[in-house]
Amino acid sequence: MAFQFSVNQTPINGARAVAQLIALLVTAGWSIHAYGDGSTRTGSGTGFDATKLEDRASSWVAVNAPGSAGSLIFQRSAAGAGNNSSWWVAWAKAGLNTDGNGTTVDTEATASDRQNMWGTIGNTHGSGAATLFPADDALGMARCSCAADDASLAFWLACWNRGTGEARTLLFLDPCTGHASDTAVEVLHADYLNGAPWVGTRDRLAQNAGTATFSWHRYGLSGSGWSRTMASYLGGWPSVVVPRNLQLNPYDGRDELITPVFLQEYSSVRWWKGIATMLLWAGYSRATGHTFDPTGAGDDRVVVGDIALPWPAGTAAVI
Repeated sequence: MAFQFSVNQTPINGARAVAQLIALLVTAGWSIHAYGDGSTRTGSGTGFDATKLEDRASSWVAVNAPGSAGSLIFQRSAAGAGNNSSWWVAWAKAGLNTDGNGTTVDTEATASDRQNMWGTIGNTHGSGAATLFPADDALGMARCSCAADDASLAFWLACWNRGTGEARTLLFLDPCTGHASDTAVEVLHADYLNGAPWVGTRDRLAQNAGTATFSWHRYGLSGSGWSRTMASYLGGWPSVVVPRNLQLNPYDGRDELITPVFLQEYSSVRWWKGIATMLLWAGYSRATGHTFDPTGAGDDRVVVGDIALPWPAGTAAVI
Protein backbone atom coordinates (compact mmCIF):
# COMPACT_ATOMS: atom_id res chain seq x y z
CA MET A 1 0.00 0.00 0.00
CA ALA A 2 1.07 3.58 -0.67
CA PHE A 3 -1.00 6.04 1.31
CA GLN A 4 -1.68 9.66 0.48
CA PHE A 5 -2.20 11.82 3.57
CA SER A 6 -3.91 15.05 4.59
CA VAL A 7 -3.20 15.49 8.28
CA ASN A 8 -3.50 18.05 11.07
CA GLN A 9 -6.08 20.21 9.29
CA THR A 10 -8.53 22.36 11.26
CA PRO A 11 -11.68 22.63 9.11
CA ILE A 12 -14.24 25.02 10.55
CA ASN A 13 -17.11 22.59 9.95
CA GLY A 14 -18.07 19.15 8.71
CA ALA A 15 -18.58 20.29 5.12
CA ARG A 16 -14.93 21.24 4.91
CA ALA A 17 -13.89 17.96 6.51
CA VAL A 18 -15.87 16.07 3.84
CA ALA A 19 -14.27 18.20 1.12
CA GLN A 20 -10.84 17.46 2.63
CA LEU A 21 -11.46 13.71 2.31
CA ILE A 22 -12.93 14.03 -1.22
CA ALA A 23 -9.86 15.95 -2.39
CA LEU A 24 -7.59 13.27 -0.98
CA LEU A 25 -9.60 10.45 -2.57
CA VAL A 26 -9.32 12.18 -5.95
CA THR A 27 -5.55 12.43 -5.45
CA ALA A 28 -5.51 8.70 -4.74
CA GLY A 29 -7.33 7.87 -7.99
CA TRP A 30 -11.04 8.24 -7.19
CA SER A 31 -13.27 10.49 -9.33
CA ILE A 32 -16.17 12.77 -8.47
CA HIS A 33 -19.27 11.24 -10.03
CA ALA A 34 -21.54 14.23 -9.37
CA TYR A 35 -22.49 16.75 -6.71
CA GLY A 36 -25.46 18.94 -5.87
CA ASP A 37 -25.42 22.22 -3.97
CA GLY A 38 -29.10 22.07 -3.03
CA SER A 39 -30.34 23.66 -6.25
CA THR A 40 -28.06 22.62 -9.12
CA ARG A 41 -26.63 19.23 -9.99
CA THR A 42 -23.20 19.04 -11.62
CA GLY A 43 -22.45 15.72 -13.30
CA SER A 44 -18.70 15.80 -12.69
CA GLY A 45 -16.18 17.32 -10.32
CA THR A 46 -15.96 20.60 -12.21
CA GLY A 47 -15.97 23.47 -9.75
CA PHE A 48 -16.41 21.30 -6.67
CA ASP A 49 -15.14 22.64 -3.36
CA ALA A 50 -16.33 22.90 0.23
CA THR A 51 -18.61 25.86 -0.54
CA LYS A 52 -20.83 23.57 -2.64
CA LEU A 53 -21.66 21.65 0.56
CA GLU A 54 -21.34 24.31 3.24
CA ASP A 55 -24.56 25.74 4.72
CA ARG A 56 -26.58 24.31 1.83
CA ALA A 57 -29.53 22.13 2.78
CA SER A 58 -29.36 18.60 1.31
CA SER A 59 -26.19 19.31 -0.66
CA TRP A 60 -24.31 16.16 -1.64
CA VAL A 61 -21.30 14.70 -3.37
CA ALA A 62 -20.67 11.19 -4.73
CA VAL A 63 -17.27 9.77 -5.66
CA ASN A 64 -16.47 6.66 -7.65
CA ALA A 65 -13.79 4.26 -6.51
CA PRO A 66 -11.08 3.32 -9.02
CA GLY A 67 -12.06 0.55 -11.39
CA SER A 68 -15.83 1.07 -10.84
CA ALA A 69 -15.53 -0.79 -7.55
CA GLY A 70 -18.26 1.24 -5.85
CA SER A 71 -19.48 4.74 -5.04
CA LEU A 72 -19.25 6.69 -1.78
CA ILE A 73 -22.00 9.23 -1.06
CA PHE A 74 -22.11 12.13 1.40
CA GLN A 75 -25.26 14.21 1.85
CA ARG A 76 -25.55 17.10 4.27
CA SER A 77 -28.48 17.61 6.61
CA ALA A 78 -31.70 19.00 5.17
CA ALA A 79 -31.43 21.76 7.79
CA GLY A 80 -30.39 25.24 6.69
CA ALA A 81 -27.27 27.23 7.42
CA GLY A 82 -25.24 26.38 10.49
CA ASN A 83 -25.77 22.62 10.58
CA ASN A 84 -22.77 21.18 8.78
CA SER A 85 -22.24 18.51 11.42
CA SER A 86 -25.02 16.09 10.36
CA TRP A 87 -24.54 13.80 7.34
CA TRP A 88 -25.87 10.77 5.57
CA VAL A 89 -23.03 8.53 4.36
CA ALA A 90 -23.65 5.56 2.07
CA TRP A 91 -21.84 3.10 -0.17
CA ALA A 92 -23.22 1.70 -3.44
CA LYS A 93 -21.34 -1.44 -4.34
CA ALA A 94 -22.24 -1.49 -8.05
CA GLY A 95 -21.94 2.27 -8.49
CA LEU A 96 -24.49 4.96 -9.32
CA ASN A 97 -26.71 5.75 -12.27
CA THR A 98 -26.68 9.11 -14.00
CA ASP A 99 -30.04 10.48 -12.89
CA GLY A 100 -30.63 12.92 -10.06
CA ASN A 101 -30.89 16.66 -9.56
CA GLY A 102 -29.75 19.21 -7.03
CA THR A 103 -31.45 17.61 -4.04
CA THR A 104 -31.60 13.97 -5.15
CA VAL A 105 -28.67 11.60 -4.87
CA ASP A 106 -28.29 9.29 -7.86
CA THR A 107 -29.89 5.88 -7.48
CA GLU A 108 -27.65 2.86 -7.26
CA ALA A 109 -26.98 0.81 -10.37
CA THR A 110 -28.32 -2.38 -8.76
CA ALA A 111 -31.53 -2.44 -6.74
CA SER A 112 -30.99 -2.66 -2.97
CA ASP A 113 -27.25 -2.34 -3.53
CA ARG A 114 -26.79 0.81 -1.45
CA GLN A 115 -25.92 0.55 2.24
CA ASN A 116 -26.19 3.30 4.84
CA MET A 117 -22.87 3.75 6.58
CA TRP A 118 -24.20 6.59 8.73
CA GLY A 119 -27.69 8.02 9.10
CA THR A 120 -30.29 7.60 6.36
CA ILE A 121 -31.34 9.57 3.33
CA GLY A 122 -34.68 10.34 5.00
CA ASN A 123 -38.10 11.00 3.50
CA THR A 124 -36.78 14.27 2.17
CA HIS A 125 -33.17 14.05 1.13
CA GLY A 126 -30.81 14.62 4.03
CA SER A 127 -33.57 14.58 6.65
CA GLY A 128 -32.19 11.33 8.06
CA ALA A 129 -28.69 12.72 8.52
CA ALA A 130 -27.03 12.16 11.89
CA THR A 131 -24.22 13.94 13.71
CA LEU A 132 -20.88 12.83 12.31
CA PHE A 133 -18.67 15.82 13.14
CA PRO A 134 -18.26 18.16 16.12
CA ALA A 135 -20.22 21.40 16.06
CA ASP A 136 -19.07 24.23 13.82
CA ASP A 137 -16.42 26.51 15.28
CA ALA A 138 -14.89 29.43 13.43
CA LEU A 139 -11.51 28.56 14.99
CA GLY A 140 -11.67 24.98 13.70
CA MET A 141 -14.18 22.35 14.79
CA ALA A 142 -11.50 19.66 15.27
CA ARG A 143 -8.13 18.38 14.16
CA CYS A 144 -9.06 16.43 11.05
CA SER A 145 -6.77 13.91 9.37
CA CYS A 146 -7.37 11.43 6.59
CA ALA A 147 -5.50 8.95 4.44
CA ALA A 148 -6.25 7.11 1.20
CA ASP A 149 -4.33 4.30 -0.44
CA ASP A 150 -3.54 4.77 -4.11
CA ALA A 151 -3.34 1.01 -4.72
CA SER A 152 -6.57 -0.16 -3.07
CA LEU A 153 -9.92 1.17 -1.79
CA ALA A 154 -8.57 1.74 1.72
CA PHE A 155 -9.19 5.13 3.32
CA TRP A 156 -9.88 6.61 6.73
CA LEU A 157 -10.94 9.93 8.22
CA ALA A 158 -10.73 10.85 11.89
CA CYS A 159 -11.36 14.02 13.89
CA TRP A 160 -9.87 14.75 17.31
CA ASN A 161 -11.12 17.32 19.81
CA ARG A 162 -8.71 20.27 19.72
CA GLY A 163 -8.80 20.83 23.46
CA THR A 164 -8.57 17.29 24.85
CA GLY A 165 -7.12 15.32 21.94
CA GLU A 166 -9.94 12.78 22.24
CA ALA A 167 -11.23 11.12 19.08
CA ARG A 168 -14.75 12.03 18.02
CA THR A 169 -15.24 10.99 14.37
CA LEU A 170 -14.14 7.77 12.69
CA LEU A 171 -14.89 6.76 9.10
CA PHE A 172 -13.09 4.05 7.19
CA LEU A 173 -13.17 1.57 4.33
CA ASP A 174 -10.78 -1.35 4.85
CA PRO A 175 -10.24 -4.00 2.16
CA CYS A 176 -9.72 -7.49 3.54
CA THR A 177 -7.83 -10.53 2.39
CA GLY A 178 -10.59 -13.13 2.21
CA HIS A 179 -12.11 -15.86 0.07
CA ALA A 180 -11.25 -15.75 -3.63
CA SER A 181 -14.97 -15.77 -4.52
CA ASP A 182 -15.75 -12.66 -2.48
CA THR A 183 -16.40 -9.88 -5.00
CA ALA A 184 -16.54 -7.17 -2.33
CA VAL A 185 -13.78 -7.52 0.21
CA GLU A 186 -14.20 -4.04 1.70
CA VAL A 187 -15.44 -3.46 5.26
CA LEU A 188 -17.15 -0.12 5.94
CA HIS A 189 -17.60 1.82 9.15
CA ALA A 190 -18.74 5.28 10.31
CA ASP A 191 -19.10 6.40 13.90
CA TYR A 192 -19.28 9.48 16.12
CA LEU A 193 -18.91 9.81 19.87
CA ASN A 194 -19.67 13.04 21.70
CA GLY A 195 -19.11 14.14 25.26
CA ALA A 196 -16.91 11.32 26.54
CA PRO A 197 -13.48 9.82 25.80
CA TRP A 198 -13.52 7.21 23.08
CA VAL A 199 -12.48 4.17 25.04
CA GLY A 200 -12.78 0.58 23.90
CA THR A 201 -13.08 1.08 20.17
CA ARG A 202 -13.07 -2.71 19.88
CA ASP A 203 -16.62 -2.54 21.20
CA ARG A 204 -17.56 -0.14 18.40
CA LEU A 205 -16.47 -2.70 15.83
CA ALA A 206 -18.50 -5.47 17.44
CA GLN A 207 -22.25 -5.75 16.89
CA ASN A 208 -22.98 -3.19 19.56
CA ALA A 209 -25.68 -0.50 19.70
CA GLY A 210 -26.02 -0.32 15.93
CA THR A 211 -22.44 0.82 15.39
CA ALA A 212 -21.23 -2.37 13.72
CA THR A 213 -19.39 -2.20 10.44
CA PHE A 214 -21.04 -3.27 7.19
CA SER A 215 -19.90 -5.17 4.14
CA TRP A 216 -21.40 -6.57 1.00
CA HIS A 217 -21.25 -10.29 0.37
CA ARG A 218 -22.28 -13.01 -2.02
CA TYR A 219 -23.55 -16.24 -0.54
CA GLY A 220 -24.02 -19.63 -2.09
CA LEU A 221 -24.19 -19.99 -5.85
CA SER A 222 -26.44 -16.97 -6.30
CA GLY A 223 -27.73 -13.95 -4.45
CA SER A 224 -26.05 -11.03 -2.78
CA GLY A 225 -26.72 -8.57 -0.02
CA TRP A 226 -25.38 -6.53 2.84
CA SER A 227 -24.42 -8.02 6.18
CA ARG A 228 -22.97 -6.71 9.39
CA THR A 229 -19.36 -7.48 10.10
CA MET A 230 -17.68 -7.59 13.45
CA ALA A 231 -14.13 -7.84 14.65
CA SER A 232 -13.50 -11.06 16.50
CA TYR A 233 -11.67 -11.21 19.80
CA LEU A 234 -10.79 -13.57 22.61
CA GLY A 235 -12.89 -12.81 25.67
CA GLY A 236 -12.50 -13.66 29.29
CA TRP A 237 -14.19 -12.79 32.54
CA PRO A 238 -14.17 -10.13 33.86
CA SER A 239 -12.60 -8.35 30.88
CA VAL A 240 -11.58 -8.82 27.28
CA VAL A 241 -8.19 -10.53 27.08
CA VAL A 242 -7.21 -9.94 23.47
CA PRO A 243 -6.60 -7.45 22.02
CA ARG A 244 -7.25 -5.16 24.98
CA ASN A 245 -5.38 -5.27 28.28
CA LEU A 246 -2.21 -6.66 26.74
CA GLN A 247 -0.44 -3.59 28.10
CA LEU A 248 2.68 -2.33 26.35
CA ASN A 249 5.48 -4.44 24.99
CA PRO A 250 7.87 -4.89 27.95
CA TYR A 251 10.97 -4.85 25.75
CA ASP A 252 10.55 -1.48 24.06
CA GLY A 253 7.56 0.10 25.85
CA ARG A 254 5.60 0.39 22.63
CA ASP A 255 2.09 -0.69 21.58
CA GLU A 256 1.39 -4.26 20.65
CA LEU A 257 -0.36 -3.94 17.27
CA ILE A 258 -2.59 -6.81 16.14
CA THR A 259 -4.27 -7.34 12.77
CA PRO A 260 -8.05 -7.78 13.31
CA VAL A 261 -10.06 -10.58 11.72
CA PHE A 262 -13.58 -9.70 10.58
CA LEU A 263 -16.58 -12.01 10.78
CA GLN A 264 -19.88 -11.59 8.95
CA GLU A 265 -23.33 -12.35 10.23
CA TYR A 266 -26.30 -13.27 8.08
CA SER A 267 -29.47 -14.63 9.68
CA SER A 268 -27.50 -15.23 12.88
CA VAL A 269 -24.96 -17.40 11.07
CA ARG A 270 -21.41 -16.12 11.43
CA TRP A 271 -18.54 -16.86 9.13
CA TRP A 272 -15.16 -15.50 8.16
CA LYS A 273 -15.06 -12.28 6.15
CA GLY A 274 -11.33 -11.75 6.04
CA ILE A 275 -8.27 -10.17 7.58
CA ALA A 276 -7.94 -6.39 7.63
CA THR A 277 -5.22 -4.94 5.42
CA MET A 278 -5.25 -1.39 6.85
CA LEU A 279 -6.43 -1.40 10.46
CA LEU A 280 -4.40 -2.61 13.40
CA TRP A 281 -5.54 -2.95 17.01
CA ALA A 282 -3.51 -1.42 19.80
CA GLY A 283 -3.52 -4.00 22.59
CA TYR A 284 -3.21 -1.36 25.30
CA SER A 285 -6.56 0.23 26.11
CA ARG A 286 -6.06 3.87 27.05
CA ALA A 287 -8.12 5.83 29.54
CA THR A 288 -8.71 8.51 26.87
CA GLY A 289 -8.82 8.55 23.11
CA HIS A 290 -5.59 10.52 22.73
CA THR A 291 -3.25 9.92 19.85
CA PHE A 292 0.41 9.30 20.47
CA ASP A 293 2.99 11.64 18.96
CA PRO A 294 4.69 9.85 16.05
CA THR A 295 7.77 12.01 15.64
CA GLY A 296 10.26 9.20 15.08
CA ALA A 297 11.15 7.82 11.67
CA GLY A 298 9.61 4.44 12.47
CA ASP A 299 6.36 5.67 14.01
CA ASP A 300 3.75 5.26 11.29
CA ARG A 301 0.47 4.83 13.24
CA VAL A 302 -1.90 6.98 15.27
CA VAL A 303 -4.48 5.54 17.64
CA VAL A 304 -8.22 6.15 17.79
CA GLY A 305 -9.27 4.33 20.93
CA ASP A 306 -7.89 0.85 20.27
CA ILE A 307 -7.61 1.29 16.48
CA ALA A 308 -4.23 2.12 14.96
CA LEU A 309 -4.35 3.90 11.60
CA PRO A 310 -1.63 4.57 9.01
CA TRP A 311 0.21 7.85 9.52
CA PRO A 312 3.10 9.54 7.66
CA ALA A 313 6.23 8.59 9.59
CA GLY A 314 8.01 11.49 11.21
CA THR A 315 4.92 13.76 11.20
CA ALA A 316 3.84 14.89 14.65
CA ALA A 317 0.17 14.23 15.45
CA VAL A 318 -0.66 17.78 16.55
CA ILE A 319 -3.91 17.88 18.50
